[in-house]
Amino acid sequence: CAGDGTCSIPCPIGINTGTLIKEFRARENSPAAEWVALRLAKHWKAVEPLARLSLWGAHAFSSVFGVKPLTALTAAVRSVVSPDLVPAVPGPMPRAASDLPETDKNGAAAVYFCACINRMFGRDPGRPAAPSLAEAFVSLSRRAGKPLWIPPDVAGLCCSTPWKSKGFRRGHKYMAQAVADAMWRWSDEGSLPIVV
Repeated sequence: CAGDGTCSIPCPIGINTGTLIKEFRARENSPAAEWVALRLAKHWKAVEPLARLSLWGAHAFSSVFGVKPLTALTAAVRSVVSPDLVPAVPGPMPRAASDLPETDKNGAAAVYFCACINRMFGRDPGRPAAPSLAEAFVSLSRRAGKPLWIPPDVAGLCCSTPWKSKGFRRGHKYMAQAVADAMWRWSDEGSLPIVV
């Protein structure tokens, strides 16, 4: 929680340890780690389907062998690679996200920037697979008379939080600029609101 800065809200003197933690992380990042983080940002469009495939594989593996072997395997990989770059498997993994629903820009009340986390991670494995968050939100908005448009080139763009929270300045700057440029274009230079 120290990385998100919400601690500054209740702090009587407004100290934001999140900023401090991000600065520490940035100082600890090696040039090689910065290079990898920038490459990930530039190739996020390939990372998303790999993440979905990994989730599908983890879900299939754990349904046959259980979660414990997968937890042990990821713990071993994290000890060799990096706990900041390889996710842990603490328990049952969510399903892989389904495809985004079809939408149309004509008549749309807003642009829907479905967060990359919701484009990769689907529903809890103990719950029904559908509807996805995006499907539910698009359907609800349509019924409310405020149809949403999901841009066809949304894949590969991210809010850039993964880079910022880990102190990867170059990756954060690249992704933040890429998503800002896309949002400006999608919104017809600010005429359509954007919902995240």
